[in-house]
Parts: sequence; C-alpha cells; structure tokens
Amino acid sequence: MIVVIQDANILIDLADVGLLNDFFRLDVEAHTTDLVLHEVKSSDVDRFVQVGVLKKETFDAAELTELVEFKGNRPTLSLQDCSVLKLAMRRKATLLTGDGALRKHAIAENVSVHGILWIFDRMVSRRIMKPQDAANHLRQLMKKNPRLPADECKKRLSHWTGKK
Repeated sequence: MIVVIQDANILIDLADVGLLNDFFRLDVEAHTTDLVLHEVKSSDVDRFVQVGVLKKETFDAAELTELVEFKGNRPTLSLQDCSVLKLAMRRKATLLTGDGALRKHAIAENVSVHGILWIFDRMVSRRIMKPQDAANHLRQLMKKNPRLPADECKKRLSHWTGKK
C-alpha cells in the first residue's frame, strides 16, 4: 500500500471526470489537508472524507504558524500547496499533484511526486479501468484541463487505443 498526499488539482480532475470511485480502488492510502479541502468544492470528495477513505489532516495553531514560516521560503507556492508538501515530507509519502511549481519543490525536498497520468497508468495496470475507458476519460479530462502534458497524453491515447 502506497501512502499518497493529494493536492487540490488531482481531486478536482478526478471528480470532474467521474473517477474518484476508481481512484479509491487503487492500493493507496490517501490523505489531504483541511486547507486543500477548502479549495475543493465537491460533495463527491466530501463523501470520501466522511467515510474515511480520504483522510483529512488538520493543522493546529502551532502547525499553522510553522506552515506559514515554511511558505515564507517558498513564495511561488500557496499555503495549500505548502500544506500538502509539508505533509508528504512528514509522512515520507508520495505527493500527487499537477502543479509544476509544487512538483519542483517536492523534487528539491526529495519527495516522490506523480501526477494524474500516473494515476491513469496505475488504474489501467491494476485492471481497475480498461484501456479504452482510460482513453475516453483522458480525452474528457484534456478538454477540461488544458495544462496536461499533451505529448504524454497522446502517447497514452495511442497505446490504449492502438491508434497512432
């Protein structure tokens, strides 16, 4: 079981294309922070928190003060970004994000980091989703999220559909 810390954009993307249920069928123990959940306005995500499948980490006053200091050294990151980075560092967990700046900071801190395509790959390799279904969901996500890496998306679409 892999412990993962989810950033808002991952939760939003999964919810937008209806893949939260499939994600939580993966062999992951998923966490996020209360600060990130305030960004994600999704009753679907809230449902997974309520049943305990997505674990919510809350920062107390002392931890928030420490988090603000941590952010002071990382002006390109939001407080929410810093919260998931700090949590991933503390838990020695994998950070799931699609945010380029957050990814760079995670790598600098020796935190394992992956994005939404890693999740798709994992769902296909674990047979949670058929390749053709993955291709359909990825096409849907590409319409909603233009910041996805186009070349990597095209490679997967070609592989999953058998079309060049």
